[in-house]
Amino acid sequence: AGPGSHARLVVEWNESSRHLRVLRCEDWPGFEATVSATVAAVRKAARERGLLDVVDAAFMRACEEPCTPARRTIVPMPVMAGSSFVARR
Repeated sequence: AGPGSHARLVVEWNESSRHLRVLRCEDWPGFEATVSATVAAVRKAARERGLLDVVDAAFMRACEEPCTPARRTIVPMPVMAGSSFVARR
């Protein structure tokens, strides 16, 4: 996610275990504005297709406090250097 020549935030989400794994996280000025603009663009596209109710319900579920806490894992960049994910970038 994010503008520029490379992603500043890369995450992997496992829905069944509610595990968010942060693969890369760099300083990102204007992060909140970028997320807000992305949500607005998704909602606009959903409205044009008559899917706004479905999309809004999904956003609301995503923003609710989970019943069980999600685990957060940060992978150091040296570990990622040898992975196929970084090699594909």
